[in-house]
Amino acid sequence: MKAIASVAIFLFILITNPAAKASRLRPWCSTHEQCPAVGSLCEDGRCSNPFVNGCLQSKMAATTTSSAGTLEDLREENIETSTSNFKPRVCNSDDAGDISSDTSSSCVKPTFPYKEVRIAPGNWDSSILIAWIYQILLSEVFGVPVTIEVGDGRRTQDGSFYDSESRFTYPDESYPVEYLVEADRVDDGDCLLTDKPCAHIMPEVWDSSVQDEISTSITKPTKPNGIIG
Repeated sequence: MKAIASVAIFLFILITNPAAKASRLRPWCSTHEQCPAVGSLCEDGRCSNPFVNGCLQSKMAATTTSSAGTLEDLREENIETSTSNFKPRVCNSDDAGDISSDTSSSCVKPTFPYKEVRIAPGNWDSSILIAWIYQILLSEVFGVPVTIEVGDGRRTQDGSFYDSESRFTYPDESYPVEYLVEADRVDDGDCLLTDKPCAHIMPEVWDSSVQDEISTSITKPTKPNGIIG
């Protein structure tokens, strides 16, 4: 548990650091060598998100990338030549191909028998950053596929920490309790079975904002997440 706590603290510092945020920006480029961040590739004239294969692997690895080959080949090369002790992230339903296949070059097939977790952050910065920390820990440490629900119900990378375009997307709602209701409605809580907005977790809420839902047992009582506001 101490190791997990240390990783969580590292991720919080990393994600909230302005320099780390800057590393997710997409500079213009014409070759892969012009992309300064380890793991970033030149894609359609812009440097890709360097954390597509995984945050912990990227930050802890000494990865070398050649200038030859397709983008898929280079991403696979980043995975295979990494010297990090951390494995690449597991694939989720945002990735190309079925979640159970090996068709994506940015991730590995999940082996841990756990259904995909979907997180619905609120429409403010700290909630989004906490959702990303959850996504990284579950996807890269525990091997559980995780997606981010921004309110459209469509499965795109928009909102994910691993979004190849590095978008910082604000969700549609502050407290999307109805997304939790939808997850409870579908069979076995599987959000892949519905095309409506669906989620299992809201990472940051304030008691006064969800009192009605708590009183009717739609949500569980809130627990401290370590943030003092």
